[in-house]
Amino acid sequence: AAQREAGSRPGLEAGPARAYRQAMAAMSGLMAAVLVSQGLAAVPNFDAFTSHGVYSVSPSVAKIDAADFADRLGNPYDVVSPGISLKLYPCASASHTVVDATLQLIQQYRVSPQEVSSIKVGVTQSALDALPFPTPANGWEARGCVSFIAASALIYGQPLIDNFTDAAVADPKVRGLMDLVTVEATEEPYRSIPYPASVAITLKDGRTLQHRVEFARGQPELPLSPEEIDAKFLYCSRYILPPDHIEESVIRLRDLENIANTTGIFSVLGG
Repeated sequence: AAQREAGSRPGLEAGPARAYRQAMAAMSGLMAAVLVSQGLAAVPNFDAFTSHGVYSVSPSVAKIDAADFADRLGNPYDVVSPGISLKLYPCASASHTVVDATLQLIQQYRVSPQEVSSIKVGVTQSALDALPFPTPANGWEARGCVSFIAASALIYGQPLIDNFTDAAVADPKVRGLMDLVTVEATEEPYRSIPYPASVAITLKDGRTLQHRVEFARGQPELPLSPEEIDAKFLYCSRYILPPDHIEESVIRLRDLENIANTTGIFSVLGG
C-alpha cells in the first residue's frame, strides 16, 4: 500500500512522551543493575515462571519452556551476540536503511534535487507500521514519515536533530520533494534482516538510479567507527555540556569498561 495516500494510524504516538517512555525503559534497566549490585534480592526460592511471575505478563509467554528459557538467558547476552545497535540518525530505526540507500545514491551519482522526477521507496510492512505518518504535522511526526526522511536526506544529506524541528517540517524545498515520493511495502523481512529498504530515483533525463540496503549503519553488521560515535556525541551534547566536559566525557566513555567508580563520569555528564 502506498503510504502517500494513506492516513496515519490512530493511537500511534509521536511526541515527547514517546521519547520519555523509551528513556524510562533504559533507566529501569540501569536501576535494576545498580540495585542488584548493591545487594537487593528477591524472595528466596521465588520461581519467576509461576502464574504470578513472567507468565502473568502475556498469555503468549505461557508457551515458553521455562527450562529452555533459563538455559538461553544470557547465553550469550545480546550485547555480545549479535551485538548492540547504535542509532546514527535521530529518526525511527525502521527508516535508517532508507536513509542509507538515499545517501549512497547521492554519493555515487551526485544527485541533486532539481534533477529528480520521482522517488520510489520500498520497505517492509512492519516498517510502514512503525513509520505511519505520510504527511507530518510537526517534528515528532517527521521522525516517523518515510517520505519526509527520504526527501530531507536527498536535500540536506545525513539527518541531524535540526532536520526534525517544526521549522524543518515546513521547509518548502522538502515539502515539494515529498510530493514526488511514493512509499510501498515491497520488501520482505527476514529474521536477521528486519528492515531492508530499496530506493529508486528517476531523473528528468529518464535514468533510474537504484540502491538496496539490508543493514543500516550502526547495526552489528555495520558498526560505527569510534570517530563516528564521537562525532554524534559531540553534536548531541554541544548545547548541553561545556567543551571541556565534552572532551572529558569522550575520554572516559572510551575507557568505560575499566572505570571502577562511575561517580566521576556522571559528574562530568551532569555539566
